[in-house]
Amino acid sequence: MEEALKKASDILRFTDMETQNASELSQKEKDSLDKQLARLEPKIIETKHKYDELMSKYNELFEKRHPEKREERLKEDLYKAYQNSNRSLKQILSFMAGEEYDEW
Repeated sequence: MEEALKKASDILRFTDMETQNASELSQKEKDSLDKQLARLEPKIIETKHKYDELMSKYNELFEKRHPEKREERLKEDLYKAYQNSNRSLKQILSFMAGEEYDEW
């Protein structure tokens, strides 16, 4: 228990030091960091677009190569969509069946 309290105390102390260091940056250092961030952001966006294109192509080829796994993948995609939605399973199934649902 004492060891856990000591670790927690060390973490809090370290966090306080990081906060102090961040607020102690000179304007020149802050400007330099802002410039570096601004240069990286477009590269990250471009890389993300390339990644998305490659994954799309990969998935297309994978489905051609392994058509038997398509149904499993669809099930996983549907389940993920359900988990990320704010709808109940009953609402989703009603919608998929083409039924009217008052709360849509």
